[in-house]
Amino acid sequence: MNRLKPVGNVSTSLYVYRMEVKLDKTTLPQHGQQVLFQTVIDEEYETWQEGIYNAKAEYIKISKGDIYDMWGDVVRWEPSV
Repeated sequence: MNRLKPVGNVSTSLYVYRMEVKLDKTTLPQHGQQVLFQTVIDEEYETWQEGIYNAKAEYIKISKGDIYDMWGDVVRWEPSV
């Protein structure tokens, strides 16, 4: 179930919401798919990274060799164009 949560500084007159989608097996990329993704740190700085998804080990690997766990590190992803 998607839940809306207030984010940032919230006053009584202005609310900003972000939709959070819980990852499950049906929402993951295909094996070998190139994706754009954000970690918690990337989200803070409004940046995205690009990498290749490994479905067998459930991680994204970027070109410099770092890996990001799909369940522990990644907060959102989308297909790379």
